[in-house]
Amino acid sequence: MMFATIRRSPSDNFHGGRGGHAIEGIAIHVTEGSRDSVRSWFGAKQSDVSAHYMVCTDGSRDQFVDEDDTAFHAGRVSNPTARIVLDRPGVNPNRYLIGIEHEGTGKSELTPKQRDSSLELQADIIARRPLIKPTRYHIVGHHEIYAPKSCPGAINVDAMVAALAQQTSSVAVPNPRPPVVWSASLNDWLVVTRVVDDSEWYFLPMTGLRRAASIRAGAKLSTMPLVAP
Repeated sequence: MMFATIRRSPSDNFHGGRGGHAIEGIAIHVTEGSRDSVRSWFGAKQSDVSAHYMVCTDGSRDQFVDEDDTAFHAGRVSNPTARIVLDRPGVNPNRYLIGIEHEGTGKSELTPKQRDSSLELQADIIARRPLIKPTRYHIVGHHEIYAPKSCPGAINVDAMVAALAQQTSSVAVPNPRPPVVWSASLNDWLVVTRVVDDSEWYFLPMTGLRRAASIRAGAKLSTMPLVAP
């Protein structure tokens, strides 16, 4: 559930649907202008620009485009460093990313109310979108897609994701059952004991549950099968 004010500011700058692509991440932007200028610009058809949300300095929020539709916020790709983009060559990032603008100049961090509101919004998105995780793979700055831009400027995406990961884990079900995956290389079931992100996770082999220390895995957790061949 989200608690901050959401103002509907519909934009005509979008494509209906996601072109058959799943929603898998969030792009963080800074407006480099006031909320009123952004509402006017996104509302102008000739601008051909939009985002799904804007988080204002007072914590209030605007929604310009429905999440299930494609907004125009990160369509240009140049020397990307975001792994989520590199893993999808030739696919317009607008198709699989939710765009969140943050009111500001790009020269300073978010206000406390703005930061809390953005984290609340992102946590809500993650709760509804199981393919999005609170990791730097899934949450990226605009400049990691289009290198010529500095967007989101001084907004610290690393700190944002760290806070989001802590926030979302704090509302998880207490003592969840550890996931179990199959390892063909070990020919054994692996009990996952700790997950940092998809590329860093630890396990105990089913045949060695009495071990004192977990083993760090060498493969992405998302690639591990849930059933034995």
